[in-house]
Amino acid sequence: MHLRSIAALLFLLFAVGGSSHVANAQAIQPCTLAQLQASEDRSDAHEISGGMGHQARVLAIKNQSSTACSVQGVPALTMAYTLTHQPFTTTVCANCQDYLFQPQPVARVLLQPGGLAYVVVGFSITDGLEPCTNPKPEYAAMTLALYLPGQSGQPLTVAIPDWRSCGPLNITPFLAQPPQDGELPAK
Repeated sequence: MHLRSIAALLFLLFAVGGSSHVANAQAIQPCTLAQLQASEDRSDAHEISGGMGHQARVLAIKNQSSTACSVQGVPALTMAYTLTHQPFTTTVCANCQDYLFQPQPVARVLLQPGGLAYVVVGFSITDGLEPCTNPKPEYAAMTLALYLPGQSGQPLTVAIPDWRSCGPLNITPFLAQPPQDGELPAK
C-alpha cells in the first residue's frame, strides 16, 4: 500500500469518527421540564455581589434524568411571594447589562445526566438611596419561576427564603459554567 493511500484511509477514519461525535451532539434533544431541577447555588466561590446595593443570585439547573439533553436561550422569569403565592410584579430584562455583569453570549449547553447549567439573576436591594420597602420583611421568601425557552407549561421553581429586591431584574442566558471569584465566565 502506498503512503498516500494509508494517509487517505486514516483521514477518512478520523473524519467519519469525528463527524459521528458531532452528529451525536446534534441529536441531543432540548431538555424537558421533567428532566430538570432548579436550585439556588449558594457556593461562596460562585457568589457575585457588588457595592451600592447590587447583588446577584446564581441558579443551578440540573439534568436529573438518565438521558443527555440541552438548554439554550434565556428563560422567562416571574416571581411570587412563597407564603401567599401572590405575584411580585417587577420588570425582567433578558440578557441585559447589569451593574455586576455584561450581557452573555447565547449558546447551547449540553447537559449529561447529573450535569449543571447556570442562570444568574441580577438585582438591587435599594430603591434609590433607601433600603427596600418592598417586599416587606414578612414576605421576604420568594419563589422564582423559570420558563424554558420555546416550551409552554409549568415552570422550574426555586424557593429563595431571603429575597430582597427593588426595581428591575436582569437574567442571563443558560451558562455552561458558574461565576468564579465574582465574575461570569469569559465570553
